[in-house]
Amino acid sequence: MPDMNNPKTHHEASGLSLISPARTLVEAAIDLDFRFALPIFDSALAKGITKEEIAADCVQWRIDYARVFRLLRYANERSENGGESLARGTIIEDRFLTPRIQVTVTDPQTNTEHRVDFVWKLDDGRVIVAEYDGTQKYVDPAMTDNRSIQEVVAKERARDEGLKRAGATEIVHFTYADVIERTPLRVKLLKARVPPDGGIRRAAGPVMR
Repeated sequence: MPDMNNPKTHHEASGLSLISPARTLVEAAIDLDFRFALPIFDSALAKGITKEEIAADCVQWRIDYARVFRLLRYANERSENGGESLARGTIIEDRFLTPRIQVTVTDPQTNTEHRVDFVWKLDDGRVIVAEYDGTQKYVDPAMTDNRSIQEVVAKERARDEGLKRAGATEIVHFTYADVIERTPLRVKLLKARVPPDGGIRRAAGPVMR
């Protein structure tokens, strides 16, 4: 059990005993499945909590911290939002090769820069791009610039063409529902021939043009 008198893991505010951010992350790792805990770890790193702080907290309890250290291995502060983190956690849980995230590429024809959510650049020459498409992308005026769904879809297709010119050999689009249900996401990744972890190796060098 945690030591409620340990100032490194607990402090008081307004008469309440509060646990530290590092302790909160450790408890999340223990209580939640990997894919649901990863967004919390990604967010914490983006807010300045360090992996060293979290690891140091682990010595306070005499329990198996394999779950914590697995999350520390994969946590990445560059994840753009919780949905993308959940998707990456699901991809890892389902034993696919871990993708690179938030990669900026340039369309050589238009010189337009695009930032893609997930990329696998493989030794066999393939470059697989996966995009997490939240529902808001199609219905939130702040994200659609008040364009119709048809216009948003047309822009997405034009973007995909730019990604192909930049070197993508396969582009996968998936939604939050695909991630939560797991099987739809797994089917899409298998169809795109995303390799299993430990299968085809990543290629070195720049991911795309």
